[in-house]
Amino acid sequence: MSLDPITGTTTSKTQTGMWTTGTKEAPPAPHEMGKDSFLKLLIAQLKYQDPLNPAEGSEFMAQTAQFTVVEKLDALAKSNADMLAGQRDLAGASLLGRTVAYVDAETGEDTSGVVTSVQFGGESVVLKVGDTEVPLASVKEVTREQEGT
Repeated sequence: MSLDPITGTTTSKTQTGMWTTGTKEAPPAPHEMGKDSFLKLLIAQLKYQDPLNPAEGSEFMAQTAQFTVVEKLDALAKSNADMLAGQRDLAGASLLGRTVAYVDAETGEDTSGVVTSVQFGGESVVLKVGDTEVPLASVKEVTREQEGT
């Protein structure tokens, strides 16, 4: 089996000797250019360059450096997203037992109550205030009950 680096198409020979063509994975959206697309373009440039006028070594090194930067920026973005999710979860957990004020989604009125549980998962943290589920983003104010009152 062989893979065309430009199109992502694979070709393989079946037991009957016939050649089949397929795609390894779905192509990215036309407006997105990720590291795979960048690498495919770099390989195509090397593959189809004019043998009488090859690319300079410095040009190739510059493109390799650009590829490395793109890869590191992608890793940094993923790391930041993970850190943000951790901070969001920690913020939700820190509200257990505290009184929160929020806008009730059904009535549109300001409401408050004590957070009795926190649900984690997906893109958001949901607080349980009595029987009401309150998205963390809806919280307007947080207070702690005074001891002895």
